[in-house]
Amino acid sequence: MSITDCCFLSYIYILQKGQCTTTERAYSIGTIAECLDMMGEDSGAPYVSQLTPIFTRGATDADDELRNNAIFALGVLVTTSNGALA
Repeated sequence: MSITDCCFLSYIYILQKGQCTTTERAYSIGTIAECLDMMGEDSGAPYVSQLTPIFTRGATDADDELRNNAIFALGVLVTTSNGALA
C-alpha cells in the first residue's frame, strides 16, 4: 500500500463513518478532489467505487460549501478515472 492509498483511505473513512461535521465532510471531499486533480490522469480510477457514492451524496447536501466541493470532486473524478465512469 502506497502513502497515497493511506491518505485517501483515511479521508474516505472520515466520510463514511457518518459522525463528522458538515465542515469536515466538505474539507475531506475538497482535499480528495484537489489531490486527484494534482496527481493527474488515471489517479482516480482505483477509487471510483468508493468515492462516487460519497461525492454524489454530497452533491445533494443542503450546505453550499459541501455541495460545491462534491460537484467539483465529481468532475475531477470523471477526468481522472480513465473512463471508469463513462
